[in-house]
Amino acid sequence: RDSLQVIQMNLEIDGRPVGSEVMFEEEFGDTDLACRSSRIVAEFLEPGEYILLWTTEYPEPVFDGWQTLEAGTYLNEYVFDVKHATTIEDEFDVSSGKWDEGIQQNFSLWVEGGSFHIQVHKENFAAWSIYHDLAVSDALVITHAKRVSEEGGAYGLIARYQDVSNFYYLIVDDAGYFTLGKRLAGEWIDLVSWTASEVILSGDETNSLGVTLSGNEIVAFINSQVVGTVSDDSFQAGSFGLIAQSVPEVGEMHASFDLIYVEYYD
Repeated sequence: RDSLQVIQMNLEIDGRPVGSEVMFEEEFGDTDLACRSSRIVAEFLEPGEYILLWTTEYPEPVFDGWQTLEAGTYLNEYVFDVKHATTIEDEFDVSSGKWDEGIQQNFSLWVEGGSFHIQVHKENFAAWSIYHDLAVSDALVITHAKRVSEEGGAYGLIARYQDVSNFYYLIVDDAGYFTLGKRLAGEWIDLVSWTASEVILSGDETNSLGVTLSGNEIVAFINSQVVGTVSDDSFQAGSFGLIAQSVPEVGEMHASFDLIYVEYYD
């Protein structure tokens, strides 16, 4: 922290100054060291290639925990691409025809009252609805969801859906736990095991659930808080969807989804 007081930094993107308001600091531990990194979020850039110049000046020598950096000016250059983003947003005011709907023996799927509804009629059973005719790779997927039925259960979202036996999922339950995982060849596999999180709202309150997928990296967040990051190469592209699951000995689970937002990159 003392070292940061003497460091002077300057950022430019293609020769244009970048203000400190787009920098977000993160602290993390590495063995017995306290570390700090910075992320830069630059908005409203047109698609294309850009050069970020990061100039750092040390008026005096600085020990960063690993080495002593002599006084002077240091220049780092980064080349990055901005891709064109396509968005899909559905608030379920009407049935768009893009989602699986209907009544089956073990579950029902329908649009009503500004929400998409999934109702499971069998204990320990999962049902889902998938957005039709889309396969995307790098993407952001967000949904707003809640439990409607009085009994407990779990609900969430699906990403990179291949078929009924292969996809990623993020699910939360009524006890304040979440899991991030994949269904691979019909087998449910946790990438992040069921974990308690204080950010999950219980009862019939609405939770915002989201994942970002970039290459093999999957980041899960709940109510704007990152809860898990994993690396997995099972699925490179696919569609997205909504899911609800009943628990053992409880034959009904009803969840509603007020919004689905997807942003993917060409």
